[in-house]
Amino acid sequence: GKGRCRDIIEVDGEVYAAPVVGDVTGAGTVDIIVATMSGHVHAFQSIGSSFEPALRTTTDHVALKNWFSVTVTDREYRDVRGSTMDVRYEIVDRRFLNHVKVKRSSLAPYEVDITVTSAHGKSDTTRVSHPRPGKHTTRVAVPLTKTRGEIRVSVRDGMYVVVDDAVSVSFHEYFDVALKWLVALPFLLASTTIIRYA
Repeated sequence: GKGRCRDIIEVDGEVYAAPVVGDVTGAGTVDIIVATMSGHVHAFQSIGSSFEPALRTTTDHVALKNWFSVTVTDREYRDVRGSTMDVRYEIVDRRFLNHVKVKRSSLAPYEVDITVTSAHGKSDTTRVSHPRPGKHTTRVAVPLTKTRGEIRVSVRDGMYVVVDDAVSVSFHEYFDVALKWLVALPFLLASTTIIRYA
């Protein structure tokens, strides 16, 4: 439902970690992944509920048509090749600015930190500033070695309110697949030729 739990799902074990909630499959719906203490991983896909990263809550600062969020728009899992990548994200700020209480004309600037973290613990942060919310693209450096990691976009407005979003990616993971075929293909062709003429 809208901001509320509709179903209770029984799993085979105790769950202590928070579930992963998001568009894991890239189908545009909410997916839930839960890991149990018994070592099982359960994946659930909703039917008909579209994914909205800035889900509404009942708190005062986040409500219908009145929220502040950032969403990485390329959410599907992918392998990044090369030394840089473009990170596309959208900053949404639909908060009402009460000019009587706050002596500001807007909540800008929006300071954005894009952190690329690899599985080896190395992280690199790119900082940019935007004068207004909306869709933006920033080019960031990525690891040059085969690894997996995370792209995290954090946005701080002029009142020091921070929101963030993150996606998982891999770097140069499928490069070795092409290399294996380059090595294996001559052997396969030679084996086929020998079998044919034997």
